[in-house]
Amino acid sequence: MLFRRPGRARGRTSDADSASKGRSLFAALTARLEPTQYVRHDLHSPERIWTEKNCYVDIWIELVHALGFEPNAMLAFTVAVDFEGDQWTFFKPPHDELRDLYATFFRGFGALPIPLPGTAFSRAKQVLGRLLAIHRANVDDHLATPRDDGLSRILAAKSPLDGAAPASADVARELHHLLIAGLIVRRWLATMVIELDRQPELRARLADEIARALPDGDAPLTLERLAQMPYLTQVTHEVRRISPVVHVFFGKARETIEFAGHTIPAGWAIFWGIRSSHLTPAVYPDPLRFDPERFAGARAEQLRQTHAFAPNGAGGPMGHKCAGFELAPLILQVFTVELLRRHAWTLAAPQNLEPTWNQVPPMPRDGLRATVTLAPANRASGAR
Repeated sequence: MLFRRPGRARGRTSDADSASKGRSLFAALTARLEPTQYVRHDLHSPERIWTEKNCYVDIWIELVHALGFEPNAMLAFTVAVDFEGDQWTFFKPPHDELRDLYATFFRGFGALPIPLPGTAFSRAKQVLGRLLAIHRANVDDHLATPRDDGLSRILAAKSPLDGAAPASADVARELHHLLIAGLIVRRWLATMVIELDRQPELRARLADEIARALPDGDAPLTLERLAQMPYLTQVTHEVRRISPVVHVFFGKARETIEFAGHTIPAGWAIFWGIRSSHLTPAVYPDPLRFDPERFAGARAEQLRQTHAFAPNGAGGPMGHKCAGFELAPLILQVFTVELLRRHAWTLAAPQNLEPTWNQVPPMPRDGLRATVTLAPANRASGAR
């Protein structure tokens, strides 16, 4: 579907263009400000009585002030901060805000890229700057006070090429990407739970494969162990085919192309309904049926056309593809293994499990309510 001419609202561009625009978004938010004339907020005035600093909150104070809002309005939570005898407990704005910001961000994911005030696309671009500021403050905090967690290990890593540490801005953006992957992959996780519940034979077969690959119920799950589970790969492929986490893609034609008898000029924005591609009967017979055998070697239906299976985008590693195209499927596989070898569940009834297609990710309409209990390792079974 073509929806604009060159020079109008832009959709997603190349990876390099997107990265460049993302790095400059914070600057764009404050482009109207003149550094030589900027007046810091009164909370940071030279005459202030309290001179102690909190790098995380200090950034937020000036960011909110620069955007024309009153920072004091976000600081009511400080009245509940504890005093530890010689210092106040380190505090941050509540992270419930992250949830609200990402909700706004994801509403712009599948929206038409129209850069007009008030559109879902414009609101998503606006909150991106605030999200990156939160992640950057978290990075700066970890640089100032290293700890034994994943972020500190990332910051301590060195490039194998030049031995340099990663740039703080790059790490903040990768935190953003990791959160996106963790949030949108929920759709795959929900579909996996639903299909395993609907098909006890499939559930039992998958549980048996997991038990063979991990005979010791407490054995750690490794990439090598996952490679010993071919049926798991088939099942997760089918989940990703039938329930895309982002069901529409936006891009731009880098050159003039011909498609289905139509000419698409270079520079035109393109709308790709990835779910429609995954439900093409000529490639996937009976496309709405959940059938992991489609991906078995004898059938391999995904190979019938180039890019017939593109749940994370198409093209090579540097093409128009999600940065988490390898990480996100691993999250789904690890979730499935741990679900089947350590847990039992019962879905609540009644509830509407149909996806909400106007959301990203399109979660079940009633949210997937279930009772989950721990189970002895390696006793996962479709009969449970």
